[in-house]
Amino acid sequence: MDIDLTPKLSKKSYGGDGGAYYAWSSDDLPMLRAAGIGAGKLALEKSGLALPFYSDSSKVAYVLQGGGTCGIVLPEATKEKVIAIKKGDAIALPFGVVTWWFNPSDSELVVLFLGDTSKGHKAGQFTNFPITGGNGIFTGFTTEFIGRAWDLTEDEAKKLVHNQTNVGIVKVKDGQAMPEPCQRQGGHGSQLLGGTSGCRHKKMGAVLWC
Repeated sequence: MDIDLTPKLSKKSYGGDGGAYYAWSSDDLPMLRAAGIGAGKLALEKSGLALPFYSDSSKVAYVLQGGGTCGIVLPEATKEKVIAIKKGDAIALPFGVVTWWFNPSDSELVVLFLGDTSKGHKAGQFTNFPITGGNGIFTGFTTEFIGRAWDLTEDEAKKLVHNQTNVGIVKVKDGQAMPEPCQRQGGHGSQLLGGTSGCRHKKMGAVLWC
């Protein structure tokens, strides 16, 4: 069977004032499904923050335009790594890694994602799972469960689950402090996400949900 190789534009999946995430659908581009390759694009305006998420596939992120900051938590890591990114950078993102992206500059930050979807939910297409926001994984649990799991008070659990109503991408308010890379700590700066196990999320909540 012949495969349509006609180039297609990506379609907006979600976004807001801070930017948008676009994806190429395997339904529109059968060659992606045939090759088992997923493709997506993140475009952030000034002060745009792509909230933490993970994907069902390993991939490579290519910075096509602009510069900014990326937070990375590897599946086996206990600390978040915050790195500076710029045009021309390529970042390998293994399966299960959690990332967030921030653009502090006036120029648009554009990041292209390409990766293997052979073990993903849908061949030829990434499935992303947001950690926070209006559709984040925490919204699937009761505040009572969240409070017990992370040893939080009822008010802290409500803040963690309900304060951030935007989906996927937000615009950070002027004056809001954001994590920055710190070379003295081997690339580990201040954290937007807490440790991976048994951690409290007060610091994370202060940035993401307040």
